[in-house]
Amino acid sequence: MEGLGEKQASKLSPELPNSSLQTRMSNWVSAAEHRALVLAVDSLRSELAALRLSYSELQRKVDLLEENNFEVVSHVATPAQKDSVEEKPLLASPSDLAADRVAAAEKIGAWIRRCLDGRPRGASGREGIDLPSNFYLVIRDYGGVVHNPPRVFTSWSSAKSSVASGKQYGGSVFVGVPTAIEGRIALKAAGLDIPDLLSKQ
Repeated sequence: MEGLGEKQASKLSPELPNSSLQTRMSNWVSAAEHRALVLAVDSLRSELAALRLSYSELQRKVDLLEENNFEVVSHVATPAQKDSVEEKPLLASPSDLAADRVAAAEKIGAWIRRCLDGRPRGASGREGIDLPSNFYLVIRDYGGVVHNPPRVFTSWSSAKSSVASGKQYGGSVFVGVPTAIEGRIALKAAGLDIPDLLSKQ
């Protein structure tokens, strides 16, 4: 660029912006600081990955809870519990039940009545019976129809179609109980009729 002044030459050959940025950054960040920043970013990436994994696990557990009965008024049986239930005959009268199970069944009935009356639901009482469900009582289905006497199912998979649409339960009112007698106690406490299936057990 012979014959051009220094200022004119600089205009025709401007310094690249990236080069200028790198020069300024090298002045701001030392090599040690740069390494520290890289390590910090790597650490944040690891924490983010761990959080995503934790979120996925929590979401899986939430889906499992919803699938196994909304307010967890049912109880998922372990293999040992299933064997125990199969070996023992279903109880036939209130006198065969421990007092705490009778009280829990009555609480379930009070919960059912609160649901039907439109009052705050609160806890269902089902948590007081640590046994798997053998009977599922559908008092109000997903469509809002109240059944008196309630509909009775012997598996959650068959009951679910009446109380849920996908993962939505709407205003359904239902509960799982281990024995027919607990079902009868609960429904009597709720002021409802006893279905034939529970009467025959």
